[in-house]
Amino acid sequence: MRAFGFAGVGLRAVGDDRVGDGLGRQVYERIVTPTSRQVADAVSMFEQAINDHRLTHFDQPGLNDAAAHAKHRKIGDGYGYEPGDQNTDVMPLEAAALAYWNQKTSRRDPDRKQRMVRLA
Repeated sequence: MRAFGFAGVGLRAVGDDRVGDGLGRQVYERIVTPTSRQVADAVSMFEQAINDHRLTHFDQPGLNDAAAHAKHRKIGDGYGYEPGDQNTDVMPLEAAALAYWNQKTSRRDPDRKQRMVRLA
């Protein structure tokens, strides 16, 4: 069994989770399960980047709606997002925050040659 390693995400190598990548290779589902501290860090980092005008997005209606109606909720010493009303989905906003956080905190070197790893 082989998998490609990606920094910043976990790999789950369970037989039925393999999917083809369209090139005849088997790849594995990548799963990230952040801690509550990491979620709070992600939201803080995300909002700081927006306030500093270092992060923008294309006019995406789902993200616009989530940002317009999201409220802060307490997570430990930080905060996350919660819907401001019942009809609002804040998942696009949380996903964007976590993606930004993962991209900024990953130790991945884009110039490093990737190696295949054999999983038992």
